[in-house]
Amino acid sequence: MFYGCNVSCNQLPTSSNGDWSTLIQRFSPHSHSIIYKRKEEGRFRPDFRSRLEVGVSLPKMMKKQFHVISTGRQSTEQVVAIASEIHLYVDAIHLREKTKTAKELGEMIESLLLHGVPKEKIVVNDRVDVAAVYGVKVQLAFHSLSVRQVKECFSSLSVGCSVHSLDEAKEAEHSGADFCIYGHVFPTASKRGVPPRGIEALAQIVNAVHIPVIAIGGIQPHHVPSVWEAGAAGIAVMSGVFFAEDPLREVKRYAQMIF
Repeated sequence: MFYGCNVSCNQLPTSSNGDWSTLIQRFSPHSHSIIYKRKEEGRFRPDFRSRLEVGVSLPKMMKKQFHVISTGRQSTEQVVAIASEIHLYVDAIHLREKTKTAKELGEMIESLLLHGVPKEKIVVNDRVDVAAVYGVKVQLAFHSLSVRQVKECFSSLSVGCSVHSLDEAKEAEHSGADFCIYGHVFPTASKRGVPPRGIEALAQIVNAVHIPVIAIGGIQPHHVPSVWEAGAAGIAVMSGVFFAEDPLREVKRYAQMIF
């Protein structure tokens, strides 16, 4: 598992007992984050207690991300009502609205902003034009423009990419993606008959790339600890929140597992 922290090299922990003598530094090609891990007993694993002992700022370093994704089957009014209620408890709200026009998406973003949802939490799926006009993030799918094309034209745009394999994750990173969403990790009604990729595959993706990997697919609150154990930077939930009887209550259940 990797932990990222925006610190300078001279802030990295050191220890005279050798615990951190095998500290490994890796620099993300698309950010200034330093990513490192600890070697112990011949293998690498995280050590939460040792990080406390050396005084590293854990709250910033350890904070995981909680993304929620609209279903595309609710009205703009419903999406805005839910988003305005839950945004304090999430890090990103994805607008996955495949049937809406650019104008309709723009109107949805404007309504979200009017209802207090911070612009930096809004992610538009697929529609690079809308994301660029409103200055929000974009999430690319398999049918979208490539990460490379988008970054070449909009270098300052934060770009996520949906991936379903190790090769796709590596390609996303190589092309300049700022993060990727990988799944589906657990069985989900939206992928009936398609076997989940599982926690081991998620861990493989996490260990192969330097960009944040957000896990998606059938994630229930009780799954979250195993997702963290695999090293994911966050979780993404769609119908589990937006179709919930009480979306705010459900979001709070997940938020309790975020640290």
